[in-house]
Formats: sequence, C-alpha cells, structure tokens
Amino acid sequence: MSATRRILAQLVIAAMLLATLTVSAADYDFPGQKPDRRILKTQEKVDALFENGDYERALFIYRVELAPLGDKFAQYMIGFMYLSGRGLPVDVALSSAWYRLAAERGDRQFVGSRDDLWKLLNDEQRVQSDLAYVELRKTYSDAALVAEFVEQDLLMLSKRVDDSSVSSFQANTDYVSDRARFERDEDLVKEIRDRMRFLTEFFQSGQAVGKSELTRFEQLEERANRLLEAYEDRN
Repeated sequence: MSATRRILAQLVIAAMLLATLTVSAADYDFPGQKPDRRILKTQEKVDALFENGDYERALFIYRVELAPLGDKFAQYMIGFMYLSGRGLPVDVALSSAWYRLAAERGDRQFVGSRDDLWKLLNDEQRVQSDLAYVELRKTYSDAALVAEFVEQDLLMLSKRVDDSSVSSFQANTDYVSDRARFERDEDLVKEIRDRMRFLTEFFQSGQAVGKSELTRFEQLEERANRLLEAYEDRN
C-alpha cells in the first residue's frame, strides 16, 4: 500500500470516529434557524440508517433534506461517504469540497478533516475540489442559506411597509395589539440587519466566491437597504 493510500485509509478511520460524535453548532455566531423537532427527528433517523448500512437512503436525507438547511454534520457525512465509498464511488475531490462546506463555521473537527484531506490531493484534484466547492456553495453554503432567510424576511417586511391600512405604532400606543405588532416588526428588522451584517462580513472576508453569489448579495443588499429605509420612514 502506498503512503498516500495508507494515509487516506487512516483518514477514513478518523472520519468514522468523527461520525459517531455529536457536533453542536450552539456556540456559532450564525444567524440561522434553530433545528425544530422535525429536523431533530430526521437527524436521528438518518444517523440510524447510516449505522445500519442503508447508505442510499441515508445519502438522500443528508443531501436533500439536511445539507440545504446548513446542517454541517450532514455535509460532512456526504464528504465522508465520497471518501469511504459508502453508497457512492470514491471521489476524493468531491469529498474535499463537501468537507470544505462542513468546515465553514470553523468547527475544529471539521477543519481538521478538511485540512488533512487537502494535504493528500494532487494539483489536479485540488482544481477539481475548487470547482466542485464553488458549485456546491450556490446551494449549500452558509451564505446561500442566510441569503434565502433574508429573502423571506424582506418579503415579510415589504408586506408590513406596503400595508397602508395599518397605522404606525406611534399613533396607536394605546392598543396592546399594535404594541405587539410593532415589537414583532422590530424583531424582524433586527434579524434582517444581523443577517445582512453576517453576509457583508462574509463577502469582505477575502474568501473565493462565485460571481453569481456576489451578484445576488449586491442585489439583496440594495433591496434590504431600500426596505429598511422605507420602514424607518414609516415609523
């Protein structure tokens, strides 16, 4: 066995050990959504499927149901399945791309797996990993996920701004319902600002990003600024 194949085998073993751990994202400053009960049950189900060797069903859930939600463990597991050949042909370049997604938030274990595998890739595989990573980011990256959240938030805010039948909070301070509605709107505005701040810092971090990602962010930023300004004017 060559040195590279031996190290690759060691990586697979290490990845198998990591796959048995529970990785929490509770400490990340990530403006996403906390997993609800349905998602938690899905995570338990897919982990059981994988442990029982039902790799085809496990892969479907990891890729289709959990990875698009920003589940970094699911993204890591897809990379591991490419690395180990469980349910998929071995593809170290694709494995590397998924590992890079999983490591976006700086989790020490995921970063270690990403870096260890990267060291084993040759120049051609690194190019392939780069290309695959750019494509995967369009759907599965934190930037794509947060941008989608902002889109939903802006839709909600636009309805509030355009609802001319509802007067501002300042004119209706005597009504509990108006106060509650104002507080909800303020929470929504804060959420939008937090998520746009996250995206701004992300795109200013110097990471390699696709042109379509940058264009979407710029359009989103313009829209958010316009709606937030309209909201402030209205209140």
